[in-house]
Amino acid sequence: MRIIIAICTTKGLMLSPFKNNYKHSFIIFIAATWMPFLTACHGRSQKTISQTPVHVDKAGQSRSILPSFLGYNNNFIWTGSWRDEPFLDVLKTFKPQALRYPGGTWSNYWDWETGWFLKDLDVGPRYVRNIKPNPSRLEDLKVVIDRTGATPVFVVNIMTRDLKSQLAMLEHAQMIGLPIKFVELGNEADHPNKFYTSLFPDGQTYARKANRWIKAIKNRFPKVQIAVAAASPYPTEAQRRQQWNEQMYPLLEGADAAVFHVYAYPSGYLSQQAKALAKSRGIEPLGKPRPGPGMVFTLPEQQASVDILKRPGSMAYVLGVPFGRMKLFTETEYLPAGMSCWITEYNLFDNNGAFRGRWSHGLATATMTLLLMERPQVQMLLCHALYGNTLFASIFWDKPAFDHLSEQVSSQTLGLSAQGETMQVIGHALEGMSHAQQLSFSPAHMISPNKATAYPSLLGWEFSYKKQTRVLILNLSPTDQPISLKQMGKPNALVWQKFDDPMRLISGFKHQAPSSIQKQVADHLVLPAYSITLIK
Repeated sequence: MRIIIAICTTKGLMLSPFKNNYKHSFIIFIAATWMPFLTACHGRSQKTISQTPVHVDKAGQSRSILPSFLGYNNNFIWTGSWRDEPFLDVLKTFKPQALRYPGGTWSNYWDWETGWFLKDLDVGPRYVRNIKPNPSRLEDLKVVIDRTGATPVFVVNIMTRDLKSQLAMLEHAQMIGLPIKFVELGNEADHPNKFYTSLFPDGQTYARKANRWIKAIKNRFPKVQIAVAAASPYPTEAQRRQQWNEQMYPLLEGADAAVFHVYAYPSGYLSQQAKALAKSRGIEPLGKPRPGPGMVFTLPEQQASVDILKRPGSMAYVLGVPFGRMKLFTETEYLPAGMSCWITEYNLFDNNGAFRGRWSHGLATATMTLLLMERPQVQMLLCHALYGNTLFASIFWDKPAFDHLSEQVSSQTLGLSAQGETMQVIGHALEGMSHAQQLSFSPAHMISPNKATAYPSLLGWEFSYKKQTRVLILNLSPTDQPISLKQMGKPNALVWQKFDDPMRLISGFKHQAPSSIQKQVADHLVLPAYSITLIK
């Protein structure tokens, strides 16, 4: 397969709120790297004369993708119900292939029989003890699994319940018709939580207990795949996390997979720059952070962070954060032979709040998804999270999801976040597919943020099942890029595109959703700036 792409300038780009911000920020970059390829394009004209076209071919070997490859970690304790019909209608549009139950941290304190936290806990996060019960039982999960066709991924409570109780949970799940295919042994046991450390001072201690549980669970469910909690530490973290995997792996018996949680952090750069800008404006002392989930900014600092994002080069930096994170994520290279990798949580982590919830957040999560696919050991990708606010959610809950912002922005209950908008497209791309092959763009036009990882302007994959194929492409640049569908072997294709100003807040309301186009295209197709495109 060969695709011809012509690079053009975009005079008068439709995203007018962003136009003045980007047109100067990338002029040096374009002049230095794309000048030989520039053509005379005006607005969204389909007429492009390419002097030096960009060829795109299939890259490397095709990889298999399981029917349970892409899904979500759940965040359901705060509000909502699994049985809510409007919620189920929205969830179905995501085409989820796997759903994690009961979720992340709280699975370590979970009572499956009540569908809530264990009573009289003296350990665990404070919210475990203080929030109003909102039970989520196995019978509720069954409703979702039946409606979506997704496969459940069970996180058994290896921290505060015994093996007998967790075998009973899996047996009850099977009795009511839930398949027992995937089981995780606890959540993030490697983290430097005092309680976790008291139970598992090192990876060896965890491995010994895991072996007993693996043997017992597989005796009862011979076809189940069981994953252990591995560590994905940063180089600066404590010795316990740094040595966890090398201590655990040699002792494991019967484990099928290792679980990693991968988060990328855009906040360091924004925080430093914003605090300096706020201080230069005479805002000192900076004061206490405003209330909100994970906030570390005062209102003036937050506004300064927004201003930083609008500066030339800043958006290129934050969209490059996933690429930098992938360079650090090397753990899959050291997996024992025969062991696969499950990513049961991944996302950007922007506690400071200026970046999250914007269209660029959706593009960044989509970027992480495509980059994690490059590792053949990765057999499962569960985005964190399905439901909640702008920090992680794909679907907004029934509270103001933008309560972290100084701006007065409402959110639509059950509306899609920026992340939800892009993940919805990826779900449609993967539905029913069995193989994936990365696309290579040559010459690779790179975006080079200051003091950060350079990355390609286009990412693409072809997904296939027998003779059916779909193509997914991200355009992370501020430049429209045309392609030829005939060159791809997909003339008269059905195309679905979403695109917008990367600074735009996506609230779930129609008037604050990204631009979306579904149409049939004979040949010439423009990949808009900052877009995700599905070609069927």
